[in-house]
Amino acid sequence: MINLKKLKLEHLIILLIPLLNQLQVGRFISIENIIYLPMIMFLFIFFVHRDELFLENKNIILIFASVEFVLPVVLFRIENKNCLLAICLNILCFLFILYYSDFRNSKISFDELVVLFFIGNSLVLIYNIITHLQEIQLSNFSMLLDGVRNEERSKMGFDHANWLGMYSFVEIVLLVFMIKLRKFNRYISALFLLLSSLAIISSGSRTAFICTLLFLLSQLGRYIFSKIGLGVTQYFVQIGIVVVLLMYMFQSESASELVDLSSGRDVLNKTTIDYLKYNGYLYFGYAPFNFTELHNYIPITDCWYVVCIAQIGIVGLLGWISIIIILTYKMIKSDNFNGVTLLVCLLCYGVTENVVFNPGVSLSMVFLVLIFYSANNMNAAYETEEKSEC
Repeated sequence: MINLKKLKLEHLIILLIPLLNQLQVGRFISIENIIYLPMIMFLFIFFVHRDELFLENKNIILIFASVEFVLPVVLFRIENKNCLLAICLNILCFLFILYYSDFRNSKISFDELVVLFFIGNSLVLIYNIITHLQEIQLSNFSMLLDGVRNEERSKMGFDHANWLGMYSFVEIVLLVFMIKLRKFNRYISALFLLLSSLAIISSGSRTAFICTLLFLLSQLGRYIFSKIGLGVTQYFVQIGIVVVLLMYMFQSESASELVDLSSGRDVLNKTTIDYLKYNGYLYFGYAPFNFTELHNYIPITDCWYVVCIAQIGIVGLLGWISIIIILTYKMIKSDNFNGVTLLVCLLCYGVTENVVFNPGVSLSMVFLVLIFYSANNMNAAYETEEKSEC
């Protein structure tokens, strides 16, 4: 567990990532851009507090710089300040992820990252659930199965029901890690797991429900495959689960049913792609605006893959796919199943939500820090060395 006597600014920043992301809802005061405070605090560390900065994954850095900085600057006239701010924010977000993904920088281990993220996420989620217990609606479970939407989806103090689903999903993921690390009392764990599950059902968020199911089945598959000693084959369990879930999502017999299951996203995604193609923006994107700003210029929904194409084009998306392949290879090579599972869940979540690389969404920051940490082979040796010195 975390030593309170050794808490420092780096620990506080990590804790604030999920805590501040929805602080503007419920009974709290609305503070629009406070979600970026942790990264602003990180700037202080980055420029003032560090004698040396360790940045592994040089290939990933080069690809990211090409698609998120060089490509936009070369192809677009950065006259719009919002466009420039979006590029700067993406760069800052990426440096933040790289900084915390190397133990030598922050001296925070994977275990501590999980604990800190869990505390920050729980403070918001559990408070909102407890203060909105009357909104628990088990009847909403039907929405998770048949896709029929209604106006009774619970928000429990969040801006939107999908935010409630997202926080609950993150809670369950971190809670499972906490249990595996033996960092949490099993009775309290069971209570938190129950509350989070009820929150997902009440929210009617199919994305949160499906990704939670994917995560739990992956963990179960890992346990079974490790017991019978099939080695690297266990990673293909997740691929099989993804295929099954996709079959469930697209089992519709008519186009109208498919639209219902996707809440109309598939239609709007096609509209966006057609718009980009017709106007010559398909390969290099319209402009690297954030989602809110981009929405003012082109028709778009919150599928990260389509948003990515709209921002930096198919070329940019291929760059991100290359980064994902490199990360996956590194984690499979080092047998880091947790990292692979997080990446698969994040990519699945990105099908219907703009979360894969989004500085304004806690799910993105939490998962990407843990994924990059898992893909950094330097960490294991230095964590072991630090523990031996203690």
